[in-house]
Amino acid sequence: VAVSAAYQNNNTDDITAVSAKTTVGGLGMIVNYSEATKAATATATAAANSYEHTGVGLAYTLNGVNLHANYGVYDYDNGTNADGYGIAANYGLGGGATVMVGYGNGTAQGASADVTTFSVGLGLSF
Repeated sequence: VAVSAAYQNNNTDDITAVSAKTTVGGLGMIVNYSEATKAATATATAAANSYEHTGVGLAYTLNGVNLHANYGVYDYDNGTNADGYGIAANYGLGGGATVMVGYGNGTAQGASADVTTFSVGLGLSF
């Protein structure tokens, strides 16, 4: 088990986070929690920008295919939220080439409709 904690301040944001990661029987698991307190700006109140985020992820390799899944949710202090999930698969073709496929779905803060993404790519490593 690996546990990490972090703090960041850039004069407008205070962000604290903690993560834990482990692998059991080839299944990689990670959980993350973070909290951001943001200062008010000319266009937004601090409550509209401050949030809590929770995320979980899983990874597993099966017959040479690296499988990944994740879910995350933002809970904003102004009462709105955003969440989404993603799945991905990567397969090494040999010679440094990897085929990658991904799908994602989520709702942005204050949005009424989901956004869906899909991608296919070829990664090359030299």
